[in-house]
Amino acid sequence: MILPVCTVVTKNCFREFLLFKASLEQFHECDWFISSDEYVKSQLEEGSRLHCHLLIGSDDCDHVINDQEQNDNFTKLILTKFDICTEGLRHHPFVLLIDNDMVFTNPVDDKILNLLATKSVDAFVCPHMTDGFGDEKITGYFNCGMVFISNQEFVDHWRILT
Repeated sequence: MILPVCTVVTKNCFREFLLFKASLEQFHECDWFISSDEYVKSQLEEGSRLHCHLLIGSDDCDHVINDQEQNDNFTKLILTKFDICTEGLRHHPFVLLIDNDMVFTNPVDDKILNLLATKSVDAFVCPHMTDGFGDEKITGYFNCGMVFISNQEFVDHWRILT
């Protein structure tokens, strides 16, 4: 089964993306949907299984400092996750929305992929693994860096909540 993967890649994280991509492709044939900046778009060769969309104007962003411009840029960057998921869901029954700061050491279980492919579930979410419950009140209880999604309405509602 092809694993449709949606991610955000900028010049600042391009090298870690290449490691992440290589690790995931050890276990799965992937169809990549990438929200990118100009640098990444110029570096990747698009093909039948790699679709790079220029959606990011700036990655000069942060969400944990007191700088309104960087906070706004971070929100804009995060919103491109929803755009790229929508694009992936146009072509597949589900997508894996994932940050590229991960390394795969095992495949995703076929049971999970089958539940998504048959649309038996709308999404699989992963909890944050922080040092404290108080941190999660700020960052959120679930990690938006690794989510399986099979329902466009889930994406639409998540965008509104963001």
